[in-house]
Amino acid sequence: MRKLSQSRRRISGSVFLDALIALCIVVLAILPIESLLVGSQTLDRQSQLQTVATNIAEMEIETLRSQSFSNTAKMASGSFDIPSSVLATFPSISMSGNYVVSAVTGLGDAQHSVLQLIVTVSWARPDVTSSESSVTLDTYESQGAVI
Repeated sequence: MRKLSQSRRRISGSVFLDALIALCIVVLAILPIESLLVGSQTLDRQSQLQTVATNIAEMEIETLRSQSFSNTAKMASGSFDIPSSVLATFPSISMSGNYVVSAVTGLGDAQHSVLQLIVTVSWARPDVTSSESSVTLDTYESQGAVI
């Protein structure tokens, strides 16, 4: 009877040790997967911000192009407001937008001036060091001629 009792203790101790080792292996396997998930969430957020910034820059270029050529030509540079719906979607992100309008030499002729429109949307993420990112779009606009 005594031998049977000692044998059961060894088996139960062995089962506990096996379970502990299996648990350690599972934890060590899950840690890298968790790190990948956190990294993919960060990349997904950055991708969303780039898409939104590109859309905002496209809208601002269309706004500039919708003005008369003479009015656009009078502008040198400026800033524009980021839509409040975007700021509400990304409350912890600081976003700004600016544009530059400059005359282009060597593309037009005496009757047809050419302007370059450059729009930049920048944002900063407080959770990432050196997190300043931006999207810049540019296009050309001509007075009366297609370039």
